[in-house]
Amino acid sequence: MITIVTAAPLIDVRSAALETARVEGRVFIADPTPTLCRQFGFQTLYEMPREIQTEARRSLIREHRARVEQGGAVFDHGVVGWLADWMRWHWSSTTTEVWDAVMDEARAIARGYGRVDHLESGGRRAYDGHAWLDARNSAQIEGLMRHLYDELGLAPRVRYLGRARAA
Repeated sequence: MITIVTAAPLIDVRSAALETARVEGRVFIADPTPTLCRQFGFQTLYEMPREIQTEARRSLIREHRARVEQGGAVFDHGVVGWLADWMRWHWSSTTTEVWDAVMDEARAIARGYGRVDHLESGGRRAYDGHAWLDARNSAQIEGLMRHLYDELGLAPRVRYLGRARAA
């Protein structure tokens, strides 16, 4: 079974994903985004020229799909968070044809997820030089993630953990 642990960007998901993997006796897979950015010669996705950024984002998704198809792991990242970030920061540079292809791949990945643990609260993510830790951005990304759970057919497999959001 594949489990992804997700949250708004301000919440640290790594410790929850590590604990889930330990308790359930599964492999933990860390977010490869910072490593990929370094391989492209950048600190973050946002610094990359548009064309390189699109290729980097698509590469992450392709590699994630291959790992999800192997099964039996807990991830501290997933296609939902990546797509929400893409929609917030890179969507205007994405053609409709590319977005359709990305969404087709995302749906295939989502079919492989057994469970999504969405943390509604938790420890604050520490600055790592990679994540955008602005509170308004974090809230916007989380709203997009909730939309994507429905769009990708994941809503029945999402467990919302922690304090409920204010209405």
